[in-house]
Amino acid sequence: MSENPRDIMSVEENLHEIEAMLGNHGPQPQVRRSWSMPFASAVPKSTPSEKEQKLPKTELHRTAYLDGLRGFAALLVFSLHHQVWGHSGTGGEFILENAFGWNGVYQLICFPGIRILFSGGHLSVAIFFVISGYVLSVKPLTILQSGDTMKMSENLASALFRRWLRLYIPVAGTTFAWMTSWHLFNIRSGNPIAEMPESTYLGEVWKWYCNFKNYSFVFDGEPTNIYNDHTWSIPKEFRGSIVIYTSLLAFSGCSRNSRLLCELGLLYYFIYIVDGWYCALFMAGMILCDLDLLASRGQLPRRLHAMKQHKTVIAYVFFAIGLYLGGVPSITEDIQHLRDSPGWYYLSFLKPQAFWDFRWFFRFWAAVFVVASAPHIKWLKKFFETSFCQYLGRVSFGFYLVHGPVLWTLGDRLYAASGRIREGHIGIVPDWINLMPLPGVGPFGLEINYLIPQFISLAFTLWLAEIVTRCLDKPSLNAPTDRNGAVAYIGYKLLTEAASDPRLCSAACHAQTANNIANPPSDGSKPKLCKFLNTYILSKNRIGQGQFCSMYTEQWNSTYTTNTGQTRGTGKYTMSFSFSYSNTTDNGTPACSATDGTFCSAYLNYVPPTSTLISSVTPAPTTVTRTQLNVVTTTVHIATTTVAAQAANVIRDAANRTYSGSDYSIPVVQTFDTTFINDSPQTATSPGLARRALATPAKFSGWPAWHISASCSVIATGIATTTVINTVAPLQTTVAVTSTSTTTVYGTLTVPGVQLASPTAIVGKINGCVSLDTGFWTWYNVPLPFSYIADTTLSGYWDDLYIYQGTQQGIYYDITGEVGSRQLEYEFYTSAYERPTEYFHFIMTFFEDQPGVVKYRYFDISYNSLSATVGAQRYSTGQSLQYSSNQAVIDPGLETTIDTDAGTMTHTG
Repeated sequence: MSENPRDIMSVEENLHEIEAMLGNHGPQPQVRRSWSMPFASAVPKSTPSEKEQKLPKTELHRTAYLDGLRGFAALLVFSLHHQVWGHSGTGGEFILENAFGWNGVYQLICFPGIRILFSGGHLSVAIFFVISGYVLSVKPLTILQSGDTMKMSENLASALFRRWLRLYIPVAGTTFAWMTSWHLFNIRSGNPIAEMPESTYLGEVWKWYCNFKNYSFVFDGEPTNIYNDHTWSIPKEFRGSIVIYTSLLAFSGCSRNSRLLCELGLLYYFIYIVDGWYCALFMAGMILCDLDLLASRGQLPRRLHAMKQHKTVIAYVFFAIGLYLGGVPSITEDIQHLRDSPGWYYLSFLKPQAFWDFRWFFRFWAAVFVVASAPHIKWLKKFFETSFCQYLGRVSFGFYLVHGPVLWTLGDRLYAASGRIREGHIGIVPDWINLMPLPGVGPFGLEINYLIPQFISLAFTLWLAEIVTRCLDKPSLNAPTDRNGAVAYIGYKLLTEAASDPRLCSAACHAQTANNIANPPSDGSKPKLCKFLNTYILSKNRIGQGQFCSMYTEQWNSTYTTNTGQTRGTGKYTMSFSFSYSNTTDNGTPACSATDGTFCSAYLNYVPPTSTLISSVTPAPTTVTRTQLNVVTTTVHIATTTVAAQAANVIRDAANRTYSGSDYSIPVVQTFDTTFINDSPQTATSPGLARRALATPAKFSGWPAWHISASCSVIATGIATTTVINTVAPLQTTVAVTSTSTTTVYGTLTVPGVQLASPTAIVGKINGCVSLDTGFWTWYNVPLPFSYIADTTLSGYWDDLYIYQGTQQGIYYDITGEVGSRQLEYEFYTSAYERPTEYFHFIMTFFEDQPGVVKYRYFDISYNSLSATVGAQRYSTGQSLQYSSNQAVIDPGLETTIDTDAGTMTHTG
C-alpha cells in the first residue's frame, strides 16, 4: 500500500456513497473462489454458470401496502390527466375540477369519494410526499429507537448522497429520450405549453443540457423542466427529503416524547406559520412512521396506546374525511370560488393565513388521513397488497415520468382519431382527426370513444414504464439483491494494513455475521449472514486508500462487474486487484430447537476450541489535511457612539453636490469568536474472542464453523452481547477554517424626525421598494395593489433586482438639510437577477416638511422599465397609484412625484 498522504475526509466519510455509486463491486473480471474456513485457504476454481431458477413467492414486508398505495396513486395521476385531456374539447375540465353540483351540473364522476378515481391526481401527489416521508424515515428511526445514533448518522449520510441520483437520473434519461424522439421520428408534442423544437439536434441537446442543469439545482426558485412539466414535483421531493434527513439528525438526541413534540412542532410550523405544504406532508409521513415503529415495540405514549382498541373505527372516520377533502375543487386558487362551491362554504374558513393556495391545505389533511387509515382497514390494506397494486408500485416512478410524453403523442393522436377533438389537433395532427371515429355514448367520463384510447394508452405507458424501471430507476438505486428480492449488501470494511490480504476481509466477514446474529433486527426478521465478499484496492488519484471489503448475503455474478470508478470533485476513485470469494456449499441441515437449542445458544457466542485468534490493526502514521466545520460561540458587545462630524457624502449623479453629516447614533459592533477546537480521531483494538469449553454434538462433527453458525441461526437461540473496545493509532489532523457569506434581503433603518404616516421604521428592499413598518419577500412584480407585499409600499422600481459582488452596486441612503426640512434619500444602484449587463440607478426621496410626498428620480434604466412596477399603495385602505407595470415608459431624467395624501401623481422629463 502507498505511504503517501490520504484525504481521510474524502474517503472515510464517503465510503457509503462510493459503494452506492459503484454498485458495491469491483470493475474487473474476477477470480471467484470458494472457502471452507478461513477464506485464505481457498484455491482458484471455476464457478458453474448460474441457471435461471423459479423464485419462491416473496413474502410481503410490513409496509408493502405503501408500495401498493403509491402505485395506485400513480394510476390516479394518469387518470386525471387523461380525463382532462380527453374532455378538453368539451370543457370537461370545468366539470372534473369543480365541486359536485357546481352551476347545477351533477355528474357521477364528480360525486364525493367517487371523484377521486377520476380526478384524484392532485391528491396523489400529496400521498406521494407522505409516503416518501414515511419510507425515508423507516431505517433511520429504527436505528435511532435502538439507541445507535452513530449508525443512524452513517445511514443518513449514505441515503442523502443517493437521493439526488435516485430522483434525477431517471428524469434525465426519460427527458433526453423524449427530446431525441422529436428529431429522430419528427414528433410534435401535443402539450400546449411545449416549446418548439430546435432546428438541429445538437442545438436541442444543448438546450436540454442547459435546462436540466438548472432544473436539477433545487435551491433556486421553482425549477421547471421544459420537456416534461409533470416533473415539477421532483425538486420538491428532494427538498422534502432534506427536511426529513435534517430533522432526524436534529432530533436524534431527544427522548421519545421530546422527539414527537419536536416533530409536531415542525409540522405546525409548516402549516400554520409558513406556507410549507410539501414539507408538512413529508413531516407527517415521518410522524406516522415514528408512531408505527413505537407501536410495534409497545412504546407508544400512554394516551395513544389507550386508543388502540378503537383504531378501526378511527381509521374509517379518517378514510371518509380524507376522501371528501381530497376532492377539493381544483379549477382555481380563488378562495371565494371555494366558498361558492356546494359543500365547501364552512370548510373554506379553515384555511390558515399562511397558505397561499388553499387546495394544498385540504389535500394535506386528505393525504395524511388516507395513509394513516390504510393499514387499519383490512380490506383496503389487502387491496393495496394485491399483485396488481404491487406491480404498479414497482413501476410507479417510471410510470409517473413517461405518462405525460405518451399522452402528448400516442394518446393525443388516439383521441383525435376516435372523435374526441380539441382545438390543438388542427395544427399538430390534422391527419388523425376522425381517422377512426367511435361512438361517444356513455356517461360523462366513461364514453366509449374515450375509454378505448385510454386503455390503449395505459397499456403502452405501463410497457414503457417497465423499460424505464429496468434501465434507469433500479440501476440508480439498488445494490445486488438476493433470491427474495431483498438487498444482499450488508456493509463494508476499509482496511489500512501495510499490505492487501484477503484473509483480513474473511475475518471482517465472519465478524459481521457474528455481530448481526448477536444483534438481530428489531422487526423480527432473521439476521443477515455474510456469505460472499468482494475485495479490491481503492485508489484516489492513483494513491491507494486501503483495501475495501464489500459483504453480501448471497453471491452475484460477473454481470455486475462493469464499473471502473467515479469522479467526485477533484478526486478520481479507481479500483484494482478485485477478487470475489463465496461459500459454494449449502448451509447444512438446520439445527433442531428441541435437541440443539442449548448448544446453539452457546455456540453463537463463542469460537470452537481450535485456536484463539487475536487480531489487531495498527495503521501506519499518516499526515492528512481535513476541512472541519465547528459550531462556535460568539459573544457580541454593542456600544453606541454619537457622531460629531463625518466626511461629506457625494451622490453619484451630481459631482459637486455634498450632504451634511447625520445627527443620529451609529451602533458599533465588536465580535469576539472562540478558537476552533481540533478533535482527533479515536483509536481502537479488537480483542480476541474467548475460548469456551463445550462438547460439540456428533451431528455437527466435521462441519465448518461457518455452516454451524448458519444452521444454528435459524432457530431462536438467544442474544449474545460482545463488547468491542476500539483503539487505533491517532491520526494527525489539520483543521482548515471555511469561510461564510451573508446576504441581506432587506434592512430596517430607524430615522428620528422624518414623518411618513407615523412609521415605526422605513424598510428598504433590494427589489426597488421602500415600505413602512415591515419588509416583504416577494421578488416578482405585479400590478398594484397587491396583498402579498407590505401594506404600505412605495415602488420606485419594483423588479427582481440584484447586487453583484465585486462592483460598486448597492443601496445607499443619506439625510440632508436642516432640522424641520430634512430629506431622506434612498439611492439604488443595481443590476437584475441573472441579467448582470442591465443597470438600474434611481433615487427615492422623502421630505420631512411634506409628509406623504415621495419623489422618484431615474438616471439609468435598462429597457426603460419593461419588467418593473412603479407606484405606491396602502392595501388596507384600498388606495394605490401606479405609473407603470411592465411598460417601457421610464427614460433617464424622469422625475415622478407621488402625494399619498392628495392621491396624485405628477411627472416631468
